[in-house]
This record gives sequence, C-alpha cells and structure tokens, in this order.
Amino acid sequence: MVRPIQEIILGDIVVPRLRHWNNVENDIFIDHSQDDLQVESRGNQFIDTRVSLPFSAYYFLAITFFFSNQKSRLLGFIHLYNLGLFIVLPILCYHLINGFFWLAPLINAHEMAYKALFLSIGMLGLKKYFSEK
Repeated sequence: MVRPIQEIILGDIVVPRLRHWNNVENDIFIDHSQDDLQVESRGNQFIDTRVSLPFSAYYFLAITFFFSNQKSRLLGFIHLYNLGLFIVLPILCYHLINGFFWLAPLINAHEMAYKALFLSIGMLGLKKYFSEK
C-alpha cells in the first residue's frame, strides 16, 4: 500500500518538479524507481544518488515495533525525524540539481544509515516477537 502511493507521488509530483528546477539539464538525469528518487550525473560530476521519501516502509516497520512496545518517546522521535526529512530532503535535492554536487555523498550516507537503522529496529522487534512465542 505504501509503495504504490510513493510511486505516484514521485512520478506525478516530485520528478516533474525537480526536472523543472534542473538548471544543469544536459548533465543531470532525474527519474524514479519504485519508491526511490534517482539523481544521476551523466558527466560523473557526482556519485549517483538515490533518495527515499520520508514515511516509507522502513518508517512503518520502526513505528510498529515502538508502538507494540509502548515506547512513546521513541515513537515521537521517529515521527519528528521523518517530518524533518519531509522538509530537508527536498531542499537538499533542489540544491544538488542546481550545482551543489558535494551534497551527493552526504545524501547517500544518510540514506544508507536511515535504512540500516530502521531495518535494525525492525529486526530487533521481530526477534523480540518470535522469542516470546
């Protein structure tokens, strides 16, 4: 349910808007693949960058774990973090496609850490769930 909605948001709203803002048209390729935004440099000015939308499947995996364990403080942090990403990620992508290529490694590092952290939280939740049975 989450991925089809994200694909519609990326395909119909985000990608066309970023293509409109793209000032380096000949070099930067902007597209989406499932629930990830792809920003690539044809001239290899920066590393290929993939950005996931906030409130993704990773988010729902983590909040399910925190909600089932009644960790309301951590649940609030997860909500605020993703709300912050909802504001920060578009700004970073806008600047990336307008020539601030040094942002690409930072965006990629964040994406890897975000996914690893949220998957780890989900795995801990599953481990606890199965160890209680």
